[in-house]
Amino acid sequence: SFVNRNTFSGLGDNFVWDVHAAGTDVYAGTTGGLSISTDGGVNYTNRTTADGLGNNQVNAVFVDGTTIYAGTEGGLSISIDGGVSFVNRTTANGQGSNQVSGVFASGATVYAATQGGLSISTDGGVSFVNRTTANGLNDNRVNGVFVQQEVAGSAEHPAAQSAARPEVDGPRQEVAGLRRTWKSESSRQRTVR
Repeated sequence: SFVNRNTFSGLGDNFVWDVHAAGTDVYAGTTGGLSISTDGGVNYTNRTTADGLGNNQVNAVFVDGTTIYAGTEGGLSISIDGGVSFVNRTTANGQGSNQVSGVFASGATVYAATQGGLSISTDGGVSFVNRTTANGLNDNRVNGVFVQQEVAGSAEHPAAQSAARPEVDGPRQEVAGLRRTWKSESSRQRTVR
């Protein structure tokens, strides 16, 4: 059975674009901000532009420890303090567009799916290099991103094999036996990561 959560539970809006869960922490990207729960989704605290988000519409969320990446309609907002405050990254930092539809991070490498290409940072999101159709993408509108990591000689990560997630292969990077492959979604369909 399901329990419905809405603005009465503290969500910024009843329209939810994306959800990321880690343990009992739940992060919901809504049309009214980034809603964060530390009690399994029972209650939420909402973060908005007043907290540093680039825009209150949060299209995508990715969390790694206390670092939160929120893809908004006004850039990629990054928090290193668990969502207390955010720094916003935009086209001024090299992103292809301020409309960020998807985000994934692995260590210092941050991938932002934008409406102007796939923006990649290797310095934790301080600056980005943008990849477009000129670099082999089928379209400059990238709606999501997922990075498959595998150790040389091991089986592929099963999350990258979902039939519900249409993907297009992209460039591969070999780093000390670890292969990173970005894949861009061709639709707004989402699967649980």
